[in-house]
Amino acid sequence: MKIPRTLALIVEGTRNRPFATRVRTKVARTLGRIDPPPTTAKVIFDDENGPKGGPGIRCRIVHDMPRRRDFSVEGLGASEEVAFDAAFDALETSVTRDRDRRRELVRRPKKYFLAKRLLQPDATLEAPAFLARTPASASGPRPKRARRRRVA
Repeated sequence: MKIPRTLALIVEGTRNRPFATRVRTKVARTLGRIDPPPTTAKVIFDDENGPKGGPGIRCRIVHDMPRRRDFSVEGLGASEEVAFDAAFDALETSVTRDRDRRRELVRRPKKYFLAKRLLQPDATLEAPAFLARTPASASGPRPKRARRRRVA
């Protein structure tokens, strides 16, 4: 797995150094799977409700990608670790979804590729053998549907 060398990763809002190091490694490893790699990424921790207590720690992961819009995910929790885990799960889901979408776009044959294959001398436009054996095609061609006239 490649880790981008040009990624500037900033962690703000936490004073726990071992936790910040863990955050950096996990985010850098996940963002390294994106193509093209992001240029900057920020992990921002913010206490929304101050000393009141309750689940008020928000973790926001924002990364800038070339030729694309900025991308942001958020997680809310009672502690920094819980908030980061929620935001990191959302980040992994979006990265995986984006990679799958790009992979599917690449796998589909393009129209020029199909046209080139059809122009080859041994290419045919016949249906595959398993379609020719179905009972619907064995009965002959289907009758054309009658056009309905629109009544004013």
